[in-house]
Amino acid sequence: MNSGGGISVLKAPSGKVDNMLIRLLRFASTLSLLALAALLGGCPDSPEADKKVQEMAKVPGLDEAVLAKDRAIGITILASWESDVELVQEQLAVEEVHAGKVRITGIVSRPELKERAERIAKGTEGVLDVVSTITVDEKLKEKRINMDDF
Repeated sequence: MNSGGGISVLKAPSGKVDNMLIRLLRFASTLSLLALAALLGGCPDSPEADKKVQEMAKVPGLDEAVLAKDRAIGITILASWESDVELVQEQLAVEEVHAGKVRITGIVSRPELKERAERIAKGTEGVLDVVSTITVDEKLKEKRINMDDF
């Protein structure tokens, strides 16, 4: 100890300090190796491990909910077309709905009916995108009732 009132330093015998330092370094290096092994062991490096992670992260019922919503979108579009006096006469179909993306097809008698069918599909709640392969065949005009004629 320092009797002058300054800082006092306790000294341990040098053999004990060396032993403690070696133990501390061994402990730190062992801990570092264990942490590295845990990090590397947790990384999926095979398709099987990747598949297991995806299965564990899957939300129960989500696929069924998306499918049900897609079916509801398709039914709503068809019901809207069928409630239209002119579109109900046309050959229209909802070919596919997947996660809000809709593919419609068919043959109509006039260009404005094609536009109307597409507008109805695009305006349906839950629809994110519409791909249309609806074509116009004006020869069908003679077989259709046109509301402009009334």
